[in-house]
Amino acid sequence: MTVEDLRRAVDAEVRRNWSDHQWTRWLDAAGDLRGQTFRNVVLIKLQMPDAVWVDGRSGWQRQGRRVVRGASGIRIVAPGRDVDRHSEPVQGHGVAPVWDFAQTEGRIPPWTTAASMRLPDVYAALTRVAAEAGIASNEDRCRMD
Repeated sequence: MTVEDLRRAVDAEVRRNWSDHQWTRWLDAAGDLRGQTFRNVVLIKLQMPDAVWVDGRSGWQRQGRRVVRGASGIRIVAPGRDVDRHSEPVQGHGVAPVWDFAQTEGRIPPWTTAASMRLPDVYAALTRVAAEAGIASNEDRCRMD
């Protein structure tokens, strides 16, 4: 996949979904996906509609998390220094993979709020806290829907 492929995908998605409702959804997504360009917000939501927090592999490692084996990267347009070595940079940009929080595992950064996490991640965090306190938990007794 090239930068041009990604640009065409964004253009097609924006043309296909030109409505007030969709623009509101993209703006809401931009609030969740802080630091991403509008183009990348559209690309991320196109590839993984439920994504709420993305970072590259090294970014997740710095936060004490790792990408789950087999998780597919979400392709975005990034500065040349962050690009996939197999893609060709275009005007200083190239294709780079990022992964959503749900595609990672490891410690949960202290600034993460339960509201920004998915229910299974909240449950896993609470289970770890309970286990550290010597309290057993039973997932079968909890509804996860």
